[in-house]
Amino acid sequence: MRAPRGLIGAGLVLEATLALTLASGCGGSKDERQVPKGFIDIYSLEDVAHFAVAAFERPPSDPLASSPSPRCLRSTSGACALAICGSPPAPADDGGLKAGAGTVRLTIDGIDHQLTTDEQRVYGTSGAGPLWTSGGEPVTVSATGDEVPAFSISAPAPGYIDVAAPSFPETNDVTVATTTDLAFAWTGGNRTSQVHVMLHDGNSIAQIDCKFPVDAGKGIVPAVLLEQLSKGPGGSVLVLVESVVDQTVDDWQISMHAWTFGSAPNGFPSGSTDVDFE
Repeated sequence: MRAPRGLIGAGLVLEATLALTLASGCGGSKDERQVPKGFIDIYSLEDVAHFAVAAFERPPSDPLASSPSPRCLRSTSGACALAICGSPPAPADDGGLKAGAGTVRLTIDGIDHQLTTDEQRVYGTSGAGPLWTSGGEPVTVSATGDEVPAFSISAPAPGYIDVAAPSFPETNDVTVATTTDLAFAWTGGNRTSQVHVMLHDGNSIAQIDCKFPVDAGKGIVPAVLLEQLSKGPGGSVLVLVESVVDQTVDDWQISMHAWTFGSAPNGFPSGSTDVDFE
């Protein structure tokens, strides 16, 4: 029996967050790791829920105390990129990586949502229902500033897509052949956004990221990349539609992703966290 839709969405959000973390943290140069950065993720699950998370990190005072990023082997084919990374070591605790940004607000269609900070200086907000309706609405995150300088960053809402292929059964378990191309097809979405397909193997070290223009309506994950994933269960396939914007404020690099999952014909989020690659 399939889990409730909200639980599936929450599980996919967690899987996507981990996958995006792996993709962004893999193999950065020493100079890149010494740049202060801000990460903002805004999730809107159609008819279910929404939440936003923001964190700001400055380099450790002692560069030798920070754990190195894992080394990655990379290859590309078409619109897709494969990264095979060694497991990263546990991050060093230098007592002061997270930075404050003052009051942080998310504004959509004139409605403000204040992000509150926890003891680890991670900002967040959540609630029932979606944040945007048809897509294209301006999504803005602003901060009054503290250790992080004041900023305002905006992107159009990505809207929602209906994924026609591949199909994801209600049992959540999926078998994906790695010897043939994997085709995706969809409708909808805001034309300024992109469809982001992520495949992650069960060993948690290999990931394929494909980014297609939303108005293309289709995309292919080539077998030449699929066959390099570890075979066996425990993998995942995620289909997202997203808007991405990057901004530099003083010496800080701020990156914002506004995204949601594609919808399968049965109305559930399109994707699976129980994939057997064969």
